[in-house]
Amino acid sequence: MLNAILPRRGNGRAAVNDNPDGATLAFHQWVAQDYARQQAHYVRLRAWYDGAHDVPLTARQAQYLATDPEFDWSINYLRLPVELAVERLSVLGFDGPDGIGGVGGLLDEWWTSGRMDAIQNQVHRAAVRDGDTYVLVEWDNENGRPVFSHEPAYDGVDGMKVHYLSNLKREMTMASKVWSESRFDENGRMQTVRRLNLYTPSAIERYVNTGQGWRPLETPGEPWPVPWPMGIIPVVHFRWRDDGGNWGESELESLIPLQQAINKAALDEMETADKTGAQLLTLTGAMWPADAPDVAAGDVLSVSSPTASWGSVPPGDLSQLRERINDYIVRIAQVAHIPLQYFQVTGQIASAATQAADDSQLVAKVASEAVALGNAWEDVAYIALKMNQVYGDGRDLKRGENVATRWADFERVDRMQADERRAAIVATLVNAGVSLSGALSLDSLGYTEEERRLMLQGDAVDGITQ
Repeated sequence: MLNAILPRRGNGRAAVNDNPDGATLAFHQWVAQDYARQQAHYVRLRAWYDGAHDVPLTARQAQYLATDPEFDWSINYLRLPVELAVERLSVLGFDGPDGIGGVGGLLDEWWTSGRMDAIQNQVHRAAVRDGDTYVLVEWDNENGRPVFSHEPAYDGVDGMKVHYLSNLKREMTMASKVWSESRFDENGRMQTVRRLNLYTPSAIERYVNTGQGWRPLETPGEPWPVPWPMGIIPVVHFRWRDDGGNWGESELESLIPLQQAINKAALDEMETADKTGAQLLTLTGAMWPADAPDVAAGDVLSVSSPTASWGSVPPGDLSQLRERINDYIVRIAQVAHIPLQYFQVTGQIASAATQAADDSQLVAKVASEAVALGNAWEDVAYIALKMNQVYGDGRDLKRGENVATRWADFERVDRMQADERRAAIVATLVNAGVSLSGALSLDSLGYTEEERRLMLQGDAVDGITQ
């Protein structure tokens, strides 16, 4: 993946067959090692999210907990913190100059045609889970529009990797994408090949590996590498818990130790229930025959011995073990700023007002993290507009012009109740002498341009006139 920084021959190609000197090899090894730990970390984070927790089981526990080799046993509470954040992160579109932002603008058209309502969920989920993920922006010459694709962080096999100038400066020097493709060879046989693209500010290098090492993937009649006149790498880095460094931090980082404790506590409860969860019969003064059939619940037992005496040990109390599990669940809720109602560790159901109040911490967290994510989406929009200027028939932003990501409400909203409240506010303002257009333009009411237009036409508001 480092061909782009190898010495160049006179024809501009990477010297993939030259023998690099010791300094070059040392530099390559340093770069590779710098990312190795991070790639392994992504793999483990994804495994924890999926419930593959590698919980050690005794032989007896494996008999009833490891019955399906396709699924590791765990009581996985790590999906919920990720999914709750993703559910609250929904980009509605972009505000910007006329014809570019807003409903019906160019960015809205690209967002809709690119099915970005679904792709954004992939991006947000990967960012929350891994801490880092990427969006690649390419140009579709046939349809004359940009194409947006989610590229997960490189895990040592496939994915996107970015290279920065230093650990403290966010200056991307190169991005690389590795993946596999299945194709038919000249004999009609299915062949799996490896692909590699390197993205620099001035060129895109494409490579292929059919089992004999990387070689340039050339297209007849086209230059290699492909010139890239944009001057900017078409890859945008999305970070969760962005602290200003090059890399984000997964939502799972502080929760995995608590998940380990939950798995252990749950095993303790199951072990105790397996051994003492039910009443145990005791027999003294005689021996139970070794060749006797297995005993089932409800069987009447007897032995032919005048000294035999039957007794029983009452079942053990599992409540304290259950409380331990619930305690760890509560701690996950506290650390992740998740309302405890989502875990329902008690039989009580909180009132609507209590639920709304408990929801505030989660809303605040998501709103805070959405700032960096929104900036990344704006970078995606900037690159797309710049591509449209270079390859299409559009223009880039002028000096002083900007686009801004427009998010849906982060809190849970009763839409009918919210609409009634906004309508009541508008009616009060109009009755006080404020024009309808003036009342609808208040940012705090959150009406979109399309909603304002319909209301001013009288299609959405009855009984109020300008």
